[in-house]
Amino acid sequence: MKDYKNYMDNLSVDETLHEKIMDRLAQRSTRRHNVTNNFRKYIFVAACAAELIFVVSIYPYMSI
Repeated sequence: MKDYKNYMDNLSVDETLHEKIMDRLAQRSTRRHNVTNNFRKYIFVAACAAELIFVVSIYPYMSI
């Protein structure tokens, strides 16, 4: 690991490329991940609500 750190410390990149990379990293937002995680969390809630509505309102009127 020490060799890798030394390699990375000695690695040089073009200044404009470095600025582009840093700008892109600064623009990233964790908001996108939070929205995705919230969406996944509420899919289960929506499925349960749909099933409950089916059982309460439609199922009793079905003639089996």
